[in-house]
Amino acid sequence: MVELVLPASNSQVEDIFCDATGWHCLISISRGDTHYCHLSATRALFLSKLHNYKIESVAWSGHTEYLRTKEILLGTDRGAIFLMNLEYEPDRNEVKQPVFSRVLDLSSSEPIHGILYEMFPGVPTKYSVMVATPRFLYQFIGDANEQREPEFQRLFEKYRANPALMQACQHEVGGSSIRRSQLQFYYKRGRAESFVWMSGAGLMYGKFARHAGEELFVREMKTMPYPDRGNERVLGIGMTAYHVYFLYSDCLMVLSKLNQQVIHSIEYESRPGYSMQGILFDPQTHSFFAWSNRFIYQILVNNEDRDVWKYLIEQGRYEEAIKFCEENNSEFVHKVKGLYADNLYNSRKYYLAADFYAQSDRSFEEVTLKLILDKIALQRFLEMKLQTFPSEMKAQRTLLCTWLVEIHLHNINTIFMKDDEESHKQARDDFRTFLSIHQNDLDAMTTYNLLQSHGRIEDWVYFAELKGNFEMVMLHNINQQDFKKALSKLEHVDPSSKENLLYRYAPVFMKHEPKKTVDLLIDTAKQRGQAFDTKKLLPGLMNIPKDKREQAIRFEQFCINELDVRDKALHNLLLFHLADSNENALLKYLSEQGQQPQVDFDTEYALSVCKQIGKAEPLIYLYSLMQMHSEAVTLALEKNRIELAKENAQRPQRTDEELSRKLWLQIASHLLQNGKIKQALDVMHESRLIKMEELLPYFDEQGDITDFKEDICEALDGYRDEIEKLQEEMEESRHSAQQLKSELQEVKQRFIEMEGRQGCEICSKPVLKRPFLVYPCGHAYHRDCLVETLVTVLSRKDYIKANKFKEILNKINEGENRASVSQRPSRFKKAEEKPQVDIPKLYEQLDTMLSPQCYLCGYLFIESIRDDMMGDVQEMETWEIS
Repeated sequence: MVELVLPASNSQVEDIFCDATGWHCLISISRGDTHYCHLSATRALFLSKLHNYKIESVAWSGHTEYLRTKEILLGTDRGAIFLMNLEYEPDRNEVKQPVFSRVLDLSSSEPIHGILYEMFPGVPTKYSVMVATPRFLYQFIGDANEQREPEFQRLFEKYRANPALMQACQHEVGGSSIRRSQLQFYYKRGRAESFVWMSGAGLMYGKFARHAGEELFVREMKTMPYPDRGNERVLGIGMTAYHVYFLYSDCLMVLSKLNQQVIHSIEYESRPGYSMQGILFDPQTHSFFAWSNRFIYQILVNNEDRDVWKYLIEQGRYEEAIKFCEENNSEFVHKVKGLYADNLYNSRKYYLAADFYAQSDRSFEEVTLKLILDKIALQRFLEMKLQTFPSEMKAQRTLLCTWLVEIHLHNINTIFMKDDEESHKQARDDFRTFLSIHQNDLDAMTTYNLLQSHGRIEDWVYFAELKGNFEMVMLHNINQQDFKKALSKLEHVDPSSKENLLYRYAPVFMKHEPKKTVDLLIDTAKQRGQAFDTKKLLPGLMNIPKDKREQAIRFEQFCINELDVRDKALHNLLLFHLADSNENALLKYLSEQGQQPQVDFDTEYALSVCKQIGKAEPLIYLYSLMQMHSEAVTLALEKNRIELAKENAQRPQRTDEELSRKLWLQIASHLLQNGKIKQALDVMHESRLIKMEELLPYFDEQGDITDFKEDICEALDGYRDEIEKLQEEMEESRHSAQQLKSELQEVKQRFIEMEGRQGCEICSKPVLKRPFLVYPCGHAYHRDCLVETLVTVLSRKDYIKANKFKEILNKINEGENRASVSQRPSRFKKAEEKPQVDIPKLYEQLDTMLSPQCYLCGYLFIESIRDDMMGDVQEMETWEIS
């Protein structure tokens, strides 16, 4: 509670002005004094500098702080405007050096009943100050500073210094004089959108600009007369977005700004002392506060835009009504658009009506029946209606699009009959644009049939391309004999589809456009890699004309070299094409195949092709690849290709020297038969396999020996050298035999001396008591001791050899057991005697296995270093430390 001390008993409170935050308050007293009160203060403070100035209106700063008012404007009863800045000190409960400045005096000296200002964003930011008196409305406009704050001192100084500018900033209205005026701003989204001024001529209201770039000065205002209440005067006014409020002593009347009709009224008590005193609009709560001498009323404004669209429709302002419904998300927007469409339809503006019918709530059947006679308007309606259907409504979209196709085709045909080329082109372009946009909404087969039925083949092809049906487009181009265009369509197809189409139509394309087809095949093969199936292209490759055969060869070589295709059919086809057109390339191909372990073509087929075409050199090479060297040499000699014959005679020399010798002899005999003795002798020298005596039968008996006399002599000298060499070898063999006999005699006389008491290295008993073995190293063993030891060791080291020892021992034991049984008398005669075991021979085998090396000196004993020293578990336990 704040205490207010009045200076005299006859003083009373005239006005109270609070800022939007409620922190600061100015109280105007009837004697012309003004007091300041802070929210946290316990008593009001007298502002001496405002003595004798009755404050009628206040414009608070929009950036008020808790203890500082910032710059505020004060309007007085004598037309003076003060600029004031207060800072409150709560500790002392006083105002710290308040700043006062008288910035402007109005020439009319009328009381200022309203003063407000608003900032307008832009570059630069601007602001507008409005001042209202009973007869005048002033609007002062200035630029904000760098901090985007108003500078009132500079603003009013500009107007004081320029009377013409001061004169231009005021609005004057006539009418009867009123005792008190009022000014109110209406705020929307935090900014002042419009204002209302209560003047003698009536209620004046207007709209502000939206930003600083527009004209800020309000040049036009609308006037609304006061409601007829006889001589009763208006006490206060208010305004919202669509209504204005008039306060009288006993009622509040609400008028629509749209039709200026009273739509509502509120009655108050009319007893003495209860009459209403004033009304103010609170933008924070979007409500009004009206007060009397005893009560304060809050008038809540709810759903005021409910019937705005109706008022606009009644005035024929359909577009404004639609805009209003759209901005406010009204549920009646479709109804309003339907009413506007009806108005346009009645005005014969069918095309515009179609737009709004499509956005209205009218039924589809009703609208289409209305527009059925106007194809253009109907088309527009269907297009607009189509835009309202979501993609999920597939059936509805398909039906509308099909109907639109029919309308487009009708329009095109109609324009074509008028012989208007430009309009026809435009209609066709529009139709293709429609097909492009709605290709996914149209049923393909239905659209194809429609286009064909109207003879629109070019549009049929265009739509097929849009749908990706390139096979259909290709067939059309093929039928038109336009193979280049058909191939060009394939460039836009994805690799897998392109591949399938190429497989199917390769024979046609290869026949008419082989080069471009091969280029496309190579590009596709590079993209598909190993997945590319060359077998399916063989019919097409075979269909290439003979004069364009190099294109087939280029593709086949690409598949073989780049894709590493090993298919015999493709290799056979390449071989056929090369044999038929390029022998050198064929020889190169055969040479490359000859370097592989196995050729990739069918050799029998290759022989057949080369024989049929008559290619001798490739045929000779094929015989060579097939190891048919005799046939290769024979054919080479028939074709008088001596060098080729030599090459083929030399090839089997490493694997089959006898065959190579025969082939060389065949070549030489052929040369001799043709009288080419010198060349035949050269062949003999080159081969180094045939001799002079083998050639002698082929010489002409009547011929002169002079040409080859030296060769015969050289051959005889060679025979003589060989005979002498053989004699030397025989002498060396005889000497070796005599030396071997002498060594055998010495071996028979070899012996080892040993003592009679020498013990076995294993059991330490004398070795002479049982069969034994003695080694050059001096170690001696009982045979049975050595066998037992070796079997044990070999069981771990050499399982196979150990089993062999055991097998021989088992046979010896079995033979000895039989021998002991056979010496016993028996009363029964055995039906069948088992074969006797040759025990001495078994012992001989055993000695042979034991004799190669001494156990203690051999590898088995050396490797025993890796074995455990104690294998017996009980022996290991005796060494444990308890």
